[in-house]
Amino acid sequence: MLQHGFKVTILEARDRIGGRAHQEALPSGHLVDLGPNWIHGTDHNPILDLAKDTKTALHSWGEELRVFDENGDLLKEGREVSNVMWKMIAQAFKHSAQNGSTIDPNESLMDFFEKKILEEFPGEEHSDKKKILVQFAEPWGAFVGSPVYKQSLKFFWLEECIDGGKFYTLAITHSSSVFDYHRH
Repeated sequence: MLQHGFKVTILEARDRIGGRAHQEALPSGHLVDLGPNWIHGTDHNPILDLAKDTKTALHSWGEELRVFDENGDLLKEGREVSNVMWKMIAQAFKHSAQNGSTIDPNESLMDFFEKKILEEFPGEEHSDKKKILVQFAEPWGAFVGSPVYKQSLKFFWLEECIDGGKFYTLAITHSSSVFDYHRH
């Protein structure tokens, strides 16, 4: 815009530009994109065209789920952990909707996930799965634009799916896991 003569003022709530879209370095050093994670209304959608042109990893609903670690290796527990995550998300929506009046607004969605992870995988023999589940939970903050540690469980039920028919999901990455992410 500046190159075309416009005066521009950028207002940003965070200490970086980009809103939900940003990059982060994984412990392995790989640089990954975070933030936007699905494309709604894909008929004649220029974002889908851009994603395809740039060979961005896409996942269509109903395809085999692929979960990768920070080195790009396929995780054999990916499907199981993803299924547990979706179960916990459904439980969080239900719990929030039914108990919103009594939930402390400072109780985060991550607080809920951490309790459910311990219920789902008790014992130290499941430490790898617990770690992966925490990493799966973290991108839910990107969904609403605030960290999952700050997102109030009390108001989680207010989040609704956006209708849009057919959609694709972008590969999401976070912490030491990389995974294709989709929403019911």
